[in-house]
Amino acid sequence: MKNKMHPFLKVLIILFFIYLALFIANKSGYYEGKVRNKMILTEEKKREFEEDIKEGKNVQIKSYLQSEKDYSNFLTKTANKVSNKLGDILEDDLNNVWSFFKSLFSS
Repeated sequence: MKNKMHPFLKVLIILFFIYLALFIANKSGYYEGKVRNKMILTEEKKREFEEDIKEGKNVQIKSYLQSEKDYSNFLTKTANKVSNKLGDILEDDLNNVWSFFKSLFSS
């Protein structure tokens, strides 16, 4: 007969491993390296922008910004739309409930 592990203990072990991975990433400097690489890229673009201005080129700030890739697909876009709609509905309903309670207790 196998002893089954309690579900809380399973969750606790998973959370511990997630914490351990994040701790190692922090101590190894992974996050700081990512931030440093972004800063270096920003400094390079800043120098390029200043050189273009000195040379009298027509500059547009959009050409110096780093473009971000959109990795979303149909499912994530649909989930975001549904989430936004539910958030709007709940926000409206909560405002109505709050107004109701205010009307009860205000004189």
